Amino acid sequence: MTILSSFRILHDDSFGKCQRFVFCFPIYYGIVCIASSQRIFEIFEIFVVIFFIHLLLPRLDGWISYGFVDTKRKWLDYEEYAPSSYDVTHNLTLIAMYRITDAFRTGVNFKYATGRPFTPVNGSVYREQYDVYEPVYGIKNSERYDNFRRLDLRFMYFRQLFGRYFTVFFFEAINVLNINNLFGYTFSRDYSEREEIQSYFGRRTVVFGVAVNL
Repeated sequence: MTILSSFRILHDDSFGKCQRFVFCFPIYYGIVCIASSQRIFEIFEIFVVIFFIHLLLPRLDGWISYGFVDTKRKWLDYEEYAPSSYDVTHNLTLIAMYRITDAFRTGVNFKYATGRPFTPVNGSVYREQYDVYEPVYGIKNSERYDNFRRLDLRFMYFRQLFGRYFTVFFFEAINVLNINNLFGYTFSRDYSEREEIQSYFGRRTVVFGVAVNL
């Protein structure tokens, strides 16, 4: 049994340190990458952890990935450090496929992610000369959208049509738990009312399909 197949340390003075570990086992392997840095040009801070495991069994194939990100930066109009707009703290993905028979397979895909930061609108100021309302923003990226969660299921049937055309029949249920994930916000003209913008697959969706390789 090979416990540790490779070990590597990468170093870049402009970014910090990156450590990469590759573990090889008979059943699974994992890759862990840790990257950290101090302030870059006094405007950016970042700490990243990435973890990956691949599971391979006679009938089951899948993997789990997890990422942790903590980023802060100084904005042009804001002197204090604040989370960047892409600071998704936790990001988890689980994908698995199970072979029931040689012709019939099923799969699952689950995703979870921390909500992205955004800058709240606390009010507005009316500019009479332009007949517009100018938003009054709060602290930069001080609030977050709701966490993202989605579970998808897929069933597939493989067969050879007329002995020559490889065909896949599939049934897929997207967002099985019917979680209404938030995409963003839209505001009324004077910014007094806020409405949610739902993601494209914000509702449970069922898809049937056939793919034929001619």
